Amino acid sequence: MPVDQTAKWILQVAILATGIYVFLRFLRTTRGGGLIRGLVFAFIFGAVGLIGLAESLELQELLHIIEGFTPYLAVILVILFHPELRRAMARLGQQNRFAKLFSKRGKGTLGEVAQAAIAMAARRHGALIAFQRETPLDAWTANAARIDAEVSKLLLESIFHPGSALHDGAVVIDGERVVAAACLFPLTENIEISKSTGTRHRAALGLTEESDAVALCVSEETGAISICAAGRMERDIPAAELEARMRAHLGLPELNEEGQVTHLAKSRGSSIVSWIVALFTQDLVRKLAAIALAGVLLYRAHGDIVLDTTLPVQVRERAPGRGAEPSPGFVDVIMPDENHHLVSATRTMKLHVSGTRDDIEKLGGSLGGVVRLQGTLPAGPFDLSTNDVSWSSGAGNLKLRWEDDRPPRLELQAYGSLTHALSPADVEVDLSGRDHHYEARVDELSFEPTSVELRGPRDALAEVEAGTLPFRLEPLRVTAKDTSAKRVQLRLHPSLAERGISLADVETVSVVLPIEPTTYQLPNVERDVVVRNLDANSDVDPEAWTLQQSDQRRQFKVRATGLFDTQPDSEAFKQQRSALLRHIEENLRVFADVSELEENGKSVPLRWMLTDDWRKKVFGADDVPGVLEIEPVGEPRVILKEKP
Repeated sequence: MPVDQTAKWILQVAILATGIYVFLRFLRTTRGGGLIRGLVFAFIFGAVGLIGLAESLELQELLHIIEGFTPYLAVILVILFHPELRRAMARLGQQNRFAKLFSKRGKGTLGEVAQAAIAMAARRHGALIAFQRETPLDAWTANAARIDAEVSKLLLESIFHPGSALHDGAVVIDGERVVAAACLFPLTENIEISKSTGTRHRAALGLTEESDAVALCVSEETGAISICAAGRMERDIPAAELEARMRAHLGLPELNEEGQVTHLAKSRGSSIVSWIVALFTQDLVRKLAAIALAGVLLYRAHGDIVLDTTLPVQVRERAPGRGAEPSPGFVDVIMPDENHHLVSATRTMKLHVSGTRDDIEKLGGSLGGVVRLQGTLPAGPFDLSTNDVSWSSGAGNLKLRWEDDRPPRLELQAYGSLTHALSPADVEVDLSGRDHHYEARVDELSFEPTSVELRGPRDALAEVEAGTLPFRLEPLRVTAKDTSAKRVQLRLHPSLAERGISLADVETVSVVLPIEPTTYQLPNVERDVVVRNLDANSDVDPEAWTLQQSDQRRQFKVRATGLFDTQPDSEAFKQQRSALLRHIEENLRVFADVSELEENGKSVPLRWMLTDDWRKKVFGADDVPGVLEIEPVGEPRVILKEKP
């Protein structure tokens, strides 16, 4: 870029960024900010002068922005800030308003305020003093008692004396002068402060929440001195530290041992070096935002004037017979038949467009085209030139080229179909998260439909048919919540989709995985059979009966269903199984009830019983799921015979 053109860009950015920065500062001080609103209002009128400057220096981009933005700015400001603008116009000519821009709060002002606050605190006289900073406090001083007097200890004590007519309100100090007294500030809406906080302290907090002012508060009940800034309150400030704390909150330099501002602070405050340092260090966020916004606006304006732009277009495949009208934002490549597809179906490219403003505006921000593939097809990849595309109407007078002269590279591929019968091996089942109380019967997976038709590149389908490219559906994951048959809809595995393979007739396959409680057959348990009479109304004497030799000791089969929540080869499983068998051997009671003898019969059912506390004793809880089945091996009846 030539030097003179670079200088023009820098000048335009500087001018526009300055205006934006002033406006951002204005937004911060709209609450009664008469001075800043007056500056912004003057800036609006100054735009007329900027238009003349831009025309004389041929600053076309700046001229374009000012002409388009100034009318809207005026309307917005008039609508939003009608009352403030009216007050600002009334005060715009007041010289003392501008003189305060260059004034400094004297070192004696804070000393007088500190002495007055200490004296009033000693006498328990309540006081509220606000220091105006960048944000004007006109909204709260307009209807108060105007003072406009130099700050002094006696003046402040007299205002806040309980017998004074002004003592109930607040005092506003701007620079070295008391602006007004009996000011009423908004109360804070912070619900987190203590309910015992008085109205004076709430007003101090409310003011600092809505402005950048610093408020000093003296409690009438306790005589404690507090300072509020940025919606926060610092309580119980010692008298010896009061002035230093006020200077810190106001951002003023510290005093030396003699009570004087240091020479370094004085020299910096009045030197050009200090001004330059402040220019690059203070309020950086707004300044950087203004520069960035100015650069963006100028860049967009430059694009409108140069009439040279870049439009994104997506190169995509279109099936034959679906129309040939261009779609805005797309270059549709129409296939010769249904058995051919693009290797890369969709890609986004950037199209460089040059032409007149009217021609580019007719595009509506997008451009479309169509490419029809017919006749002899390319054997391999080929570049798509802009001349091969039938562009939408309105593009005839435009100069088109792919950005960076990089045309999209296309490649055709022949497609076919293949029928595949589904089997459990086609689904990878993840059992790592299952509840071990239940087992998933992976080998019994069922499918609906039972076979699918695959559509894709012929070479990829050949690999699937040969088994070199495994056919798979999406993985199926079993979680701890799955306690019954799990039914899911699975898509094709991503590894196949990446090769261009898809399901021809359906999008998903319904898969059902049977899930049942886990059953373990435990070792048999052998127990003695005793003879009992369990019917209180029966007079049969169990001592008169005995069992035949083969029935005196019987074996029982033990089956645990859904009881164990660990792997069968784990140490925890082995311990639980041993504990369960040991509990059964110790607590299983087997008996024959002589009261169940039928007339002329000697055969009775074999009875057994296990205490109900086996879940608690073996597994540690009464609500352990699952079932414990115990049944005899062989005939479930025994033969009784009378003793000789």
